Amino acid sequence: MNKKFLALALSAGMIFAACGNNTDTNTNETNEKAETKVEDVKDSAKDAKDSAKETKDEVETAVKTATSDIKEVKIDLDGAVNKFKETFSDEEIAIEGVSLELENGEYEYEIEGRKDNKEYSLTLDANTADIKAQNEEDDDDNETAEPIDFASIISPEEAMDKALTGQEDAKVVEWSLSTDDGKTKYEIDVENGDDKEVDALTGEVVDD
Repeated sequence: MNKKFLALALSAGMIFAACGNNTDTNTNETNEKAETKVEDVKDSAKDAKDSAKETKDEVETAVKTATSDIKEVKIDLDGAVNKFKETFSDEEIAIEGVSLELENGEYEYEIEGRKDNKEYSLTLDANTADIKAQNEEDDDDNETAEPIDFASIISPEEAMDKALTGQEDAKVVEWSLSTDDGKTKYEIDVENGDDKEVDALTGEVVDD
């Protein structure tokens, strides 16, 4: 009887040991799968980060390229003004503000004018002359128009040259032209340097 009992005990121990080994094996497999999934998630996150960085670099490159070409836009100031008057079919609208702005790596003109209690605005692609937006609405403020005398002002190119004088490695990003209190001036947005204001009639740098 003792021998039979001993044999049964040994058999039971072997069965429990086998079960224990199976449990360890299953646990190891589960852990390995979990670790694999974690690594997959990390790899996916890294890929997404790298892709986002590449996209950011591409955008920055496009912006820098466009910024360096501000003087080479195909539509000059006169062309933009003529397009504005043509769009609204009125030569007598008093144009009060013009700006050349960088939007998503592309240059656009923003032109604003006023006539007979009406306000007009036009957004124009500076290279294709395509109209991106236009608007005409009542002027609730009834302000007196301060038109820009385009025949008397220096060109944007001259104003930009004045603004960059003495600023090495600087370049113009954007500019705007407007009349305020009877004074017409360019506001020049400079990268890697100081922004400047230039008198549009005399070419004098009026603000450092």
